[in-house]
Amino acid sequence: MRDARPDDPGAPRYARHHSLAGFGVTGQRRLAAARVLVVGAGGLGSPVISSLAGCGVGHLVVMDPDVVEISNLPRQLIHTEAAIGTAKVTSVQRAVAAQNSGVEVSALPERLSVTRALELVAEVDVVVDCTDSIEARYVLNDACVLLGVPLVWASIAQYAGQFGVVEPAVGPCYRCVFPDPQAVAGLATCEEAGCSECCRACSARCRPSR
Repeated sequence: MRDARPDDPGAPRYARHHSLAGFGVTGQRRLAAARVLVVGAGGLGSPVISSLAGCGVGHLVVMDPDVVEISNLPRQLIHTEAAIGTAKVTSVQRAVAAQNSGVEVSALPERLSVTRALELVAEVDVVVDCTDSIEARYVLNDACVLLGVPLVWASIAQYAGQFGVVEPAVGPCYRCVFPDPQAVAGLATCEEAGCSECCRACSARCRPSR
């Protein structure tokens, strides 16, 4: 009889995954062993975190410096009224524990910096950028390119949205598509924001050979 522990890749809760051709228990074991960094636990991060936890990704590293506010609740569905005033990452920990106790959550109630980006990206298999900060998006992009870690990013504004996947050394990165941060949102360049080292590394990696 299969072990029914929630952290067991063979558990009945993952039965629909097991029946997927080319996935099965082997694929579920890979999910259970995976580490994913999610930066931002708001409107984008909420469904991402819930989906990853439901699928059985073994370890989620969630970073967000904000606390839950009542105005967040209509769209940030992982949070509840009971969580108002608490750190979003603490709210996420509680929600994930209730959804899938086999998933570990490392909660980081802090703002992203270049140094932390390099430290955290080096320790995970995939990064998901759910921030609302253009500066953070370039920092995460550059760190992922530098370290060879896949990045999934998304953004929304009013009724429009964008998303993309960066697979270093395979296709273009975010900076390749949007090379000028000022053109994207009228913000300071990454050099001015203090991430010139990562920027130069990304440019060197992504520059086409001639």
